[in-house]
Amino acid sequence: MNGKQKEIVTRIVLLIISLTFIGIFATFIIQANIGGDAVLVFEQGFAKFIGIDIGTSILILNVVLSTIIFFIDRKKINIGTVLIALLLGPFMQVILDTGWVYNPNGNLWLSIFVDFLAIIGLAMSLSLYIYANIGYSPFEAIVLTIHERKKWRFAYVKMVCDALLFLIGWLLGGVIGIGSIMTIVMLGPLIDFFTLQLKKTNWISTSKAV
Repeated sequence: MNGKQKEIVTRIVLLIISLTFIGIFATFIIQANIGGDAVLVFEQGFAKFIGIDIGTSILILNVVLSTIIFFIDRKKINIGTVLIALLLGPFMQVILDTGWVYNPNGNLWLSIFVDFLAIIGLAMSLSLYIYANIGYSPFEAIVLTIHERKKWRFAYVKMVCDALLFLIGWLLGGVIGIGSIMTIVMLGPLIDFFTLQLKKTNWISTSKAV
């Protein structure tokens, strides 16, 4: 196995590890039931509106968006995109169905505590996903495509997309609450911090995507 092949394998392993922990910590946020990020709120709303479980909702939305991206800008489709689309939703649903993720059962302070820890864990997991750099998530790819096609600033496109996802998700029945505020305030800075620490490890020889 040459150096390039080893790097690809390393990226895939890191991606699978990151997806595993993203799924775990996201289910803790769902169980806390005090609101999540824009994508999760939208996925919850879609699930309630259609009458399906959250795992199936995530799977359907990711596959649909990935298909759209494939026809619009297939360069953004990579093995990471495929793995996220096909594995994340079903894996989260398995975790929820087994019932081993702690449920605060409506206790607000416990919910806030669980959500706080889960956001930290989610930030670490997302940082590892970013560091693996082997494909965009479907929602991320949509934002990037709009940014590149319209030449609008990425931050503005992200803000507008998140606002729309929050609004539509909430109207469909998604959960918005103090957890959503915590996510907005905490997630970005924590991802930046953990990503910087990961870059210092030199597990991957280059930051260029495969």
